Amino acid sequence: MPGISFAPHRVRYAFATYGERDRGFKPGEAALILDHMGGVEPKDVTGQFYSSDPQIGRKREMMRPWVQWCETWAQRAIEPDPMLLDRATMAARHATKRKPRPCCRRLPNSGSDAAES
Repeated sequence: MPGISFAPHRVRYAFATYGERDRGFKPGEAALILDHMGGVEPKDVTGQFYSSDPQIGRKREMMRPWVQWCETWAQRAIEPDPMLLDRATMAARHATKRKPRPCCRRLPNSGSDAAES
């Protein structure tokens, strides 16, 4: 979106924080997704590049509710302000940059089932 700063580490932070809090990931379990070489020995070239991922089933189980959670929050933002979907409007809104937002704004606690509806 024009005028919105983005960094991949913000997504990583959100996944680890909200995945555990709102999606029921076990403590530290986000590392299955976030670690670049999770579960593979650093010197195991075959495991790094050619072996199938033994944790892929659990990763799918984690990603499905995560994607649903993200889509729910996006829809909650768009409902009161449908112009968020209009690129030209968003570019105009952010043409004159106000003071920067904090790096990571915490979302209100949605509870374990709030994003499932």
